[in-house]
Amino acid sequence: MLSEAKLRTDITKKATGFANKKFLKKPIESVQKSFNETSNRKLKHHSTMEDGRKVYHGIDHYGHHHFMTTDHNGNVDSSVTAIKKGKSHDIDMAVAVPGAGVHKLYHHLITKHDHILTSDEQSVGGLRIWQKMRKMGGVNVHGYHRKSGKAQHADIVRHPEETHVSDEDLAKTLKAKGATRKQRKAEYAHEKKTQAMALVAHKNKNIRPMKSVKESASSTVLRVIRESLET
Repeated sequence: MLSEAKLRTDITKKATGFANKKFLKKPIESVQKSFNETSNRKLKHHSTMEDGRKVYHGIDHYGHHHFMTTDHNGNVDSSVTAIKKGKSHDIDMAVAVPGAGVHKLYHHLITKHDHILTSDEQSVGGLRIWQKMRKMGGVNVHGYHRKSGKAQHADIVRHPEETHVSDEDLAKTLKAKGATRKQRKAEYAHEKKTQAMALVAHKNKNIRPMKSVKESASSTVLRVIRESLET
């Protein structure tokens, strides 16, 4: 399992607009002053989460939406950048101090403010955040192919391999042993399509918090065999 530090580093690779990371641990008042100097819309109090932390929102000079949360001392503990696409917000970057729980912010925006969040290309860290958010309940996640306009069932918690494909996975497919060139090309095309699939999260009051799922003995054996073949 990746460390928290690795996860946070992994989800900052697509950073655009303001350098969100520099705002972490800073008093919200000083962040507002810096942000407001060049932004289109001032960074203002947006709402309050169930744990008492405050959420702030502003739009920078690129038109990107920024959501920031503060800890109980009034210092920024997470910052998320999203690009508005129609009725949805496409997550572009997320940074946070350890324990801030970005997934709680996502869940708050969706369930309390009816935001629709999307993600075109997820890193390992980004997927982990969405998995935690889904487990909280009240949120439905499905896949969406922008080119065809078709939706697809997506279980990011129990079967993330069906929704999340990395460049490393694609490289392994091309080099897979025991398969013909035609089979490798077909699998590569399928995985490439999956990688390009956007994930969409929206409010669904009928979804309850997920219970933890324990891996069965047979599943463990199969997983170990599969992982040994991949190395």
